[in-house]
Formats: sequence, C-alpha cells, structure tokens
Amino acid sequence: MSAANGQPEGLGLESDRTEFILDLPLFYTGAFMQLIEYRDIADILELDAVDEKTDDFCLSAAWNALEKLTGFCLSERDNREIHTVKDNRIILDAVCISEIIQIKDLCLRQDITYFTVDYENKSVYFVPCKVEEHNMLVDYKSGFTKENFPNELKEALVKMFLYKNNNLRKMINGEEVIFDSSFLEQIKADINCYCRKRL
Repeated sequence: MSAANGQPEGLGLESDRTEFILDLPLFYTGAFMQLIEYRDIADILELDAVDEKTDDFCLSAAWNALEKLTGFCLSERDNREIHTVKDNRIILDAVCISEIIQIKDLCLRQDITYFTVDYENKSVYFVPCKVEEHNMLVDYKSGFTKENFPNELKEALVKMFLYKNNNLRKMINGEEVIFDSSFLEQIKADINCYCRKRL
C-alpha cells in the first residue's frame, strides 16, 4: 500500500517513468464509455460477470493510463485555446479535431472567417496573411467517437486492461508483482502516431 494515499501500488502508469502505479482520475466520469464499453471488452475477452466491478475498475485505470501515455483527452470534448499566428498558421493542441466553432482575433477584437483547416496536421491557416503575430482565441471540438476510435488504441487499451487486471489479482492473492518496462515501451511504439510530440 502507498503510504501517501493508502492505495495499492502497481496498477497505473506515470508519463515520466516506465513503471506502473495506481493512477485513477480524481473525478472519474466514465467519458471513455462513449468510445468503448465494458461489455465490449467483456465480450472480446469472455470475462466472468461475477468480476464485473473489479474489471470495470481496471478498465477505467487502463483508460486513464492510455490518455496519459498519449498526452491527450481521447473522448469528445470542447476546447478553448489561445495561439499566436506564426507563418500564417496556428497549431491546435488536441487530437482528432472535428469542428472549428469560432476563431476570434484578440488584437483586432473581431471574429475571423477567412481560414482553412488542415485536420490531419491540426493546423489552421489564415488567408490573406494580415494577422501574423496576432493572438487568436479558438473554440473547437475534438476527440474520437465510437465510430472512428482507432483500432491501434483499442488494442492498446485491451492490453493495458489485461496487464492491470493481472497485477491487481496477483496483489489480491498476495503474489509478487513484477513490473515489465518492455511492455510499456511496446505500447508506446504501437500507438506512437497518436502520442503528443514533446520537444
């Protein structure tokens, strides 16, 4: 048990090291249920309904770990960001941008309507170039839906769930839990294209 919070260690993952600790969101809202439900995992892995509460706990922990690993909120959400125009464009922070709601030029104090969006590269281009170095307030929607949630992330989530579930059951049974750093490195490699790029 962790002396800091009284919770068992060895179930979550931190982004700055390759070991797993318990890492659940403080206010778990079940947002990932929009993308993949417990029953989906249960059907794939033929899980026993008797263990549903334990399995659901591990699934939420796995989802939180996956979001930390990618550096993004993966489910649908509204975003508001301020960016400075460089080379006639801004680059948004979130993954899987679905809609630009509004862009306001904070220098001109007016809405901007003359722009194009490169959704793949998360970039907004302004034409003509009269707003260089201007600060833009951007409201937009991002995140995956159940229909377009990538298979690579689904597979990573299932693997993470199995890893955490196995470790939890070992701890409950008083067995030694051995952390496998190569497992995390393989997950990182498999979903690298969905991870936030850090300078």
